[in-house]
Parts: sequence; structure tokens; C-alpha cells
Amino acid sequence: MVQENCIIELLCAFYEPTSGEIFFDDKNIIKEGEFPLSIRALIENPNFLPDLSGIDNLRLLASIQSTIDDDEIYHTFKKRREK
Repeated sequence: MVQENCIIELLCAFYEPTSGEIFFDDKNIIKEGEFPLSIRALIENPNFLPDLSGIDNLRLLASIQSTIDDDEIYHTFKKRREK
């Protein structure tokens, strides 16, 4: 049986399967090289860049898909500190 985070890692193209195929929305994502844009995942023990601050790591991740800006990152940090 495949573990949940292994499936997520395959869907996010962190790894390619050693056998079989992966279909998402009727597309073979490995063969076609088109990975789901709407997938978000937090992998156990993520590899952050140790030379960057937490905010800079988040800014780098956010820049990959341009989904949030610096203001939203800082606002989220501020809200977390207030709790």
C-alpha cells in the first residue's frame, strides 16, 4: 500500500514512479509533464534553505506561482504572533 505523503510527492513531481502511471483530471501527468497547478502540499520534514530566514523561504515559495505577495506573508506572520 502506498503512503499518503508518497502519493502527494508523486503528484507534486518530487519523484517519478518506478512503475505505473499517474492520472489527474484524465491526464497522464508523468507522460505529459503537466502537473496540477492547484495542488498545495506540506511535506513532513520540508527542506528549507538554511541560509534564508523563514520569511525569505516563504517568499521564495510564494514566488514560484505568484499566488501571494509580501504583504500577505507579513500579515499572516503578524496574525500568528498576536495569538
